[in-house]
Amino acid sequence: MLFWNEIEGQDAAKAVLERAVDTERVHHAYLFCGPDGVGKRQCALAFAAVLNCKARKDAFEPQCGKCTNCVRIASNQHPDLLLVEAQGQFIKIDQVRVVQKAASHRPYESRFQVIIIDEAHRMTDEAANALLKTLEEPPLTMRIILVSSQPHLMLDTIRSRCQMLTFASLNPEILSRLVQNLDGAAELDQESRRVAAQLAEGSLGRAKLVLDSGILEKRKSALSLLGNLNIDHPASLIDAAESFGRSRDDLRETLEIFRILLRDILLARTAPDSGWQALAINTDLQDEVHALAARTNLDALLVALEAVGKASDLVDRNVNTTLIAEELLLNLSPQFTQPHNLT
Repeated sequence: MLFWNEIEGQDAAKAVLERAVDTERVHHAYLFCGPDGVGKRQCALAFAAVLNCKARKDAFEPQCGKCTNCVRIASNQHPDLLLVEAQGQFIKIDQVRVVQKAASHRPYESRFQVIIIDEAHRMTDEAANALLKTLEEPPLTMRIILVSSQPHLMLDTIRSRCQMLTFASLNPEILSRLVQNLDGAAELDQESRRVAAQLAEGSLGRAKLVLDSGILEKRKSALSLLGNLNIDHPASLIDAAESFGRSRDDLRETLEIFRILLRDILLARTAPDSGWQALAINTDLQDEVHALAARTNLDALLVALEAVGKASDLVDRNVNTTLIAEELLLNLSPQFTQPHNLT
């Protein structure tokens, strides 16, 4: 669990909570919403520690991290902290009944019982309706925090009884700095960390997936593949298609890589070098991207992007993945191998 002051990029949401503590107007229920991997759950846990930290008087102070309440909350072993998570795909009514039971008694050791329901949009309708009863008549000594990346899937009656706090995507500078602490990031140079942060689109959780999946290296293979496409050798295209068309997940990942690379190639055709650096994602592959851009033109790139989009639609329709990959490369190849008007 992070300390309150270690949660970065969420100053607006944190300020609301700090002010609520200072004015002794902590809401009975909050809904922390925003993209996955931006600190919602960490903030909920840290706020639980702030509320019950023995070192805090009345005004807001970050949790001390040393008192028994802080230590036990950090290890999720405090009797007044209940963390509810999905069992399989859903949060079920039996789990909410535990919340209802907790609402029937006072905190054991702390000022507040804190209930954190992670991915609250996964509650079944039965579970959500059961929780609604507690939200309508909450105990004075209980605080409930719902965490969700998809609050639109929740019942309107649940959302309306919570104070909603929006957590923003992390800006690239903060995310790039946080990425260096992830497993597998130690050997990356600063530029590669910046690219990983860009690919993660503001989510530290997604940045971890980027590193774990090896996408940074796969981009280089995909760029090499684009550079070596040859419409005059269809057999080589079919062989290449088999390398990434074996499974639906592999194909989806490769299509996303192609989309990102083609975006940067398109930028290289339209933006000056200084502008490209500011807008592009794959800045560590600048030479390779510009070399491909020099071989094509805007019309061909738009055709290529359309082909990738069509392939993505076919993946979602359960069409044979190898056939999708083969058709894609047959459509992409002319855009990089046939003569084009480069003006």
